[in-house]
Amino acid sequence: MIKNDFIGAIAALIVENQSRSGIQNHPEFGIISNITDPLKLRRVKITTEIKGGKTESDFQMRLLPCPFFDPPMPFSGMSAVSASFNGNPHDRVWMGCLVNDGNPPMPKKNPLDLWWLLPNDSTIQVAGKSLFQVEKESLMQFTDNFGLDVGKDVRVEVGQEWSEEIGDDFTAIHRKNHKWDVVGWFKQTIKRSLHIKARSMVFESETEIVFKNTAGAKVRLLPTGHIVFEDKWGNKMVMGSSGIGWNLGGRPLKITNTSSVSIRGRQIATVRAIDSRGHRIVYRGW
Repeated sequence: MIKNDFIGAIAALIVENQSRSGIQNHPEFGIISNITDPLKLRRVKITTEIKGGKTESDFQMRLLPCPFFDPPMPFSGMSAVSASFNGNPHDRVWMGCLVNDGNPPMPKKNPLDLWWLLPNDSTIQVAGKSLFQVEKESLMQFTDNFGLDVGKDVRVEVGQEWSEEIGDDFTAIHRKNHKWDVVGWFKQTIKRSLHIKARSMVFESETEIVFKNTAGAKVRLLPTGHIVFEDKWGNKMVMGSSGIGWNLGGRPLKITNTSSVSIRGRQIATVRAIDSRGHRIVYRGW
């Protein structure tokens, strides 16, 4: 007990001597008081608890566990740990923030999850390559505008499904070419209307192209080169190398509001028409 009391007394004298001389060789608990670094070097000012919170330190450099790592800046009022170099109170670094009951709880369930809250702007600059890999789910939410400015190429590779949900308008401007290569199938559902305006448009398929609506009308471009027009009642017109085939399924063909009907420059005679001898045509002839 005498030995321990003696060592404790010596330690108390050393701490008291350091306090009187201004030398601080131990980390200190403090409160971040200023994060506005005029040099933009991620420095902060801290008021320490040992000084009673009445004095403010110089701007302290940031201590990070590794290079090229730039976590978000803290808020003023957060607790932090500060230490000095060689006991110099004017040459200090802040080593990070403390998370305890005095701080507001972080909005996450797992303490191992990564959570960033940026009070102001943030810039991430990568000199080489950057890989962002998420094994499960990733969600990005923007309460205001979002811009993506890419100098060269952008490549997005999705292993399974790709889903986009846009609450308001969506505008895409392509200054040059736009190309989609879909290995499997591609489906796009538009609940209201679709308007496409282009100088020229080409739909090319190795098998078949079908335009149809929910009422049953459709137009088919077959791989044989034929064009098929069909309505919901089975009326069908086929255009091909042998001519045009029109299958009305036993229904009549009506032509209204026309001045003439001709075949190869000659008018077609219909039932009740008068021929050159004054006879009236009474049979249709087919």
